[in-house]
Amino acid sequence: MYPESLSGYMSLQKRSHSCTQSRCMDTCLGKKRATHVTRFALWLHVCAELQSLYIKEKYCIRTISKVQAAPNKLFLITTFKRDRGGMMFSVTEMRTFELFSVPHITVLLLFGAVSIWMVVFRDVLRPHQSFIKWTLVSILVLSEISAQIWVITTNQWELGNLPLHLCSISTFIAIFLFFNPNKKAFYLLFFIGFLPPILSMVTPEVFYQFPHYRFIKYFLHHSAIAWSVLYFILYEGYRVPKKAVLTGFLLLNLLAVPIYFINLLLDTNFFYLADPTESKTILSFFGSGIWYYINLEIAALLLFFLTYLPMGLLEKRERERKRGLPAPYDN
Repeated sequence: MYPESLSGYMSLQKRSHSCTQSRCMDTCLGKKRATHVTRFALWLHVCAELQSLYIKEKYCIRTISKVQAAPNKLFLITTFKRDRGGMMFSVTEMRTFELFSVPHITVLLLFGAVSIWMVVFRDVLRPHQSFIKWTLVSILVLSEISAQIWVITTNQWELGNLPLHLCSISTFIAIFLFFNPNKKAFYLLFFIGFLPPILSMVTPEVFYQFPHYRFIKYFLHHSAIAWSVLYFILYEGYRVPKKAVLTGFLLLNLLAVPIYFINLLLDTNFFYLADPTESKTILSFFGSGIWYYINLEIAALLLFFLTYLPMGLLEKRERERKRGLPAPYDN
């Protein structure tokens, strides 16, 4: 590719500077006096090296100094800095997530603040109900689509990336309800789409730190699922009867049966029925073997009852109001 006169005389050295987060590359041609031909060939070589460096390590060119010629040497000094845009979607970069770190606690507080805001100012927000609806629909749809695009474009896609996880099922049910009101569908969404996403955010299965795409997508997606449940309760008037606790539990188990066999067939882990998550989550304490499934069933049933408690209090308060009795906490 290069003139034979350059063969054996080209050496490439890279020096990292952590203090400036930049990288210098010195390309040196020794033993031969620099000429216009060798300058041009050297430039071609450096351009190829820069392209390779950008592709492999996501650095971008910051500055290129002019060529400095010495009697027997030719230097080209190029300075690099991190391509933050590339890092945001990188597979290998920013895998530094820590449980209850500052970014983690911050997003949890933001989720709580928005949730309280939706409840406390529900009457003020009611005129903007359509905007809230389409915002939630957009977040849910873009989260699912962008996740598939990311794993495909980064050559990571596998059968385990099929949208059959519990959060994806909750997403599809929520999107369906936004366009087709259905009480029974909401019963299932209420139990699998409110408290489970919140618990998933408390002990998330995520490896990337903010501002990586996976971090933002994970927390925004799970938040939108829980906010969708709040939306249906606050703005669409959905309610869940006490008998729906067992109904929702049975529906979830009926849904889990084919998922279990899909896991066996495809060697996947949808609904985490094959084993707990790779990262440290609540499921990590459920044991293994038959005890894992027993604990999973017990935890799911308890979670359903716990999820119903606020709804039960809400319905009791509404019944007392209809009878003309003073409801708890009323002034």
